This record gives sequence, C-alpha cells and structure tokens, in this order.
Amino acid sequence: MKNILKVVLVIIGTLIGAGFASGKEVYVFFNKYGSYGLYGMILSGIILSLVIYKVLKLTKNNKIDNYKELITRISEHKKINKILSNIINIFLLMSFFVMVSGFASYFYEQLNINSLIMAIIMAVLCLVTFNRSIDGITKANTILIPFLIIFIIVAAIINGKYFIDNYNYIDSIFINTNSEFKIINNWIVSAILYASYNSIILIPILIGLQDIVERKNIGKISLITGFIFIILGISLYSLLLRGQSHIQYLDIPIISIMNQFGSAYSNIYGIVVAIAIFTSAISAGYGFLENFKNSKAKYKNMTITICGISIFIAMIKFSYLVEILYPIFGLLGLIQIILILKTKKVLKK
Repeated sequence: MKNILKVVLVIIGTLIGAGFASGKEVYVFFNKYGSYGLYGMILSGIILSLVIYKVLKLTKNNKIDNYKELITRISEHKKINKILSNIINIFLLMSFFVMVSGFASYFYEQLNINSLIMAIIMAVLCLVTFNRSIDGITKANTILIPFLIIFIIVAAIINGKYFIDNYNYIDSIFINTNSEFKIINNWIVSAILYASYNSIILIPILIGLQDIVERKNIGKISLITGFIFIILGISLYSLLLRGQSHIQYLDIPIISIMNQFGSAYSNIYGIVVAIAIFTSAISAGYGFLENFKNSKAKYKNMTITICGISIFIAMIKFSYLVEILYPIFGLLGLIQIILILKTKKVLKK
C-alpha cells in the first residue's frame, strides 16, 4: 500500500499544478459552467483515471522507456508521431518556463521579493531535483503533496455550510458571468480538454514510474488517483463559490477567497500555491528531459540549459497559459488520448 500511495502522490502532484491550486483552472474549466461544472470535474477525473490505467498498462507490459516509444506503439503514422512528439515537447518546455516565472512572480506579488532572486532559487531547486531523475520527483511529491491535499480538503470542509446554503444559486452566480475566455463554451468539451492537456504533462511521468509500479496495483492506482483528483476539484469548486463573479478577474482567486477565512489561511495557502508551482515545474521539466535520458551527458547538459534559460523568462504570467494556451494544447492532446484509449494490439499478457 505504501508503494501505491507513493505513485498516487507523484501523479496528483503532476495534476494539481499552479493553475489548479490557484483556482484559475477550476474557474475557467468548471465553475463558469455553474452546476454543470461539477459534472465536468467528475468527467475529467474519470478520463484521467482511464488514461493513467491504460498508459501504465502499455508501458509496463511492453517495457516502454520513453515517450517516443509510446507514440510509435499507439500510432503507425510517422508524420502524426513526429507532430505529436514535437507538440508535447514544446508544451512541456513552455510549461516549465512559465512555472518558474510564476514562482518568481508569486513571491514578488505576495512578499515583494525580487523576481530574479526567486527565479534563480527555483531554477537551482529544479536543477537539483532533475539530477536525481524520477527519484527526485517521487521524493519531492511524497513530501509536499500530502500537505497540499490536506489543506485544500480541510478548507473545503470549513466552507461546507456556505457551499450547501448557496448551492441552489450556483447557476445564477457563475453561468452568466462575463468572461473574455471564448475558446471553449461547453462544459463537456471543457472537461475533455482539461483532461487532455493535463495528460500531456502526466504521460512522461507515468512512463518514468513504471519501474516502481507493480502490474497488480495499476487498477488501484488509477482509481485512487481519479477519486482524490475529483475530491480536490470539487473542494476548490466549492471554495470559489465565495468569490462569486469577481474571481474571473484574478490570477490567483483562491488567495483572495482565503482572506475571508483570515490572514493565517491566506498565508498558509500561499505556501500551498508555491508548492503546486514547484511540483508543476519539475513534472513538466522532467517530461521534457526524458527525451535525453538515454545519454547522461545530454541529460545533464540539457538540464543546465533549460534551468538557466528559465531564469531569464520571468515576465510571463502563467494565467495566460491557463486561459489561452492550455485549451489549444488540450485540443492537440486529445489526439493522443484517443490513440491511447483505443490501443489494444500492443497489450501483452
């Protein structure tokens, strides 16, 4: 059971990144659809659970060592394989850069700490973690993610009465709010796209986890992860109800809502957001670096390169990525999900 929880925590740490913990993703993809957003959250959780199950089965049964091998297994079209591979690598690298930038910007906005200093600190932390490969990712998530999960759920429980009392007004509060976000306008499509773009970062991590995953536990891992993800999603959804229509204008709406509980909650949740940004960064960065893991020299050089470059990309706001780029990559990642879920012939007994 200990090994199962370790794997689950790594996966959860990959899924609940900066956009999720900040509340921005949950609002854009779920709350804005009112009560239907709750169904959307459940749908996303089910899709992600299926993807986790199928990818772990594919990688474990076929000894797939990297993302390129997975793509060649699920598709026989070389052009599609190349396009998918390039798109995913661009997204992973971009996500890593934006997470480092988000980390620096967050500390500047909340504590007025120089962005460059925090970008350097973040880059060094990532560099150390990457040099420990998947073991570093596993240990970081095992230590940090339980704190994040517990705090979100506890805050939602405290907020429980408010959520129940205002449940009947959800549609009037959210579904008619004006938003500049026009790429998606359907709760089902939104839920699918959410699961789709999250799978882009998730799949390389799943491939890296195959050595510590036992075949008999794959079903349990996928179910537990899906359940925790849905619970966390609904928890944040309920908390965002306190923000009503003004949250659409905030980059980190949950911090504003936590202020309603008191400054202590706001400060603690600030730590939660910082943790989420860090786990997102290492997951995205590792996913990109996995392409170079067959050569220790290339892996090390590329690690230093991307961590170094990330320091200079400190002006990009992660909210832009959440609102514009994520749905676009979600559409592209949908091709990947379809190919994975329909794959049967590569499964070995």
